[in-house]
Amino acid sequence: MNKKTFVFIAASGAALTAAVLISLRCAKKTKQKKRLTVVANAGYETAYDIHFPLRHNKPGKSFAP
Repeated sequence: MNKKTFVFIAASGAALTAAVLISLRCAKKTKQKKRLTVVANAGYETAYDIHFPLRHNKPGKSFAP
């Protein structure tokens, strides 16, 4: 494999990685924006921990008891 091909493959891989990371970040921002909109529309009577429960890193339990 010559140097030109290697540089092309490396640049393509870097561009693909950057595109994937940017799309994941945009998806995360969109999801967070939707959740915050739900909380804002719920009013002050609804507790914040109902929409965003505490998470523990125990295997088998995904939410706080």
